[in-house]
Amino acid sequence: MPDGRLAVGQRINAHIIHAFDLQKKEKTTLVEAHNNGHPWNLGVNPDDKMLYIAYKGSAEIGRINPNQGNNQQVEVVVSGLSNAMDVKFDSKGNMYVLCRDEKKVYKYPKGNFNNASKQMFVHLSDTEVGPLYSMDFDANDNLIIGAEKDGFYVVTPDGKASKFAGNGEGSKDGEAGQPLTAQLIQPATIVVDKTRGDIYFTDPYNHKIRRIRPGAKGYEDATVSTIAGT
Repeated sequence: MPDGRLAVGQRINAHIIHAFDLQKKEKTTLVEAHNNGHPWNLGVNPDDKMLYIAYKGSAEIGRINPNQGNNQQVEVVVSGLSNAMDVKFDSKGNMYVLCRDEKKVYKYPKGNFNNASKQMFVHLSDTEVGPLYSMDFDANDNLIIGAEKDGFYVVTPDGKASKFAGNGEGSKDGEAGQPLTAQLIQPATIVVDKTRGDIYFTDPYNHKIRRIRPGAKGYEDATVSTIAGT
């Protein structure tokens, strides 16, 4: 978050949004519960500094102001989003929402976040594409998407998608410089280091945190490695 704290959504029966101050080793609760919403991934809007929350269970995107203390009420921004798993913002301030089973990402123009403004950004319609779980933007506003038991896709700002990593279900990192030889189960969360270009993702069913490091040709010859877990 803008103040340096780490925001984490707790799902299952809790539906809580926590904030962790890693320097002070303190935990606070920003949101106690919201509509049995099952919060999944989160995103900070660089324009309004608000924390946006993808609520898979209640099919909504909500937001709160991290600076307004604990036990806040969530403001619903958009609704009717089947299995909303992630919400992120590009460098221009547009909002994007990833819907798992539809295999779609919707775009909402900057300053106009409501149900009527929803636009289709990309639909990964191929039957071989796994359910979509998470996403993040790289420094060039390319959208990186992780698909369950499948791999990773890069979507250019004009909506053209291509697969660059992953070869189905498993736990192997694959060969160096050959990202399509790697395996995974569920890329539950993605974070792109916009300075170095590395892509970090959690693979909880493999009990791992993993990294995709671009090579000389970018994502084409990237290397997948495990940085934590077994």
